[in-house]
Amino acid sequence: MNKEDEMFYSDNCVKYGPIKYFARRSKAPTLSTGRKSKYEDLTGEEFLQRELQREKKRILSKKLKEKREKIYNDLLEELGQLEQTNCQLTNSIEQLYSYKTDLLNRIQLQNEQRTLDLDVFLLDFIFD
Repeated sequence: MNKEDEMFYSDNCVKYGPIKYFARRSKAPTLSTGRKSKYEDLTGEEFLQRELQREKKRILSKKLKEKREKIYNDLLEELGQLEQTNCQLTNSIEQLYSYKTDLLNRIQLQNEQRTLDLDVFLLDFIFD
């Protein structure tokens, strides 16, 4: 290790066994994301601006939550209506199938009656 490295390590390096931690020489004005830390001491005007901004965000957050709840409740109501409509349509389909079966049975009975009538007619015609 050269002398520059030794000076660098001695100024801002904290060693924890094999681990070397480089402490900041001065307080960072912003976080790595570019915004100011919420723990930073602010002047009166900056503090008021931050508090106003935080209050606006709280209000917007509350409005967004209410809007989401309203949308959710509307969707639940619509779901209930659609399930009711589905139940009604299912019942209608069952009634229509029942009606269809009844009509088919009637047709079959009429066909059987006609064949019997035709048989009776033919027998009467033959034996007369």
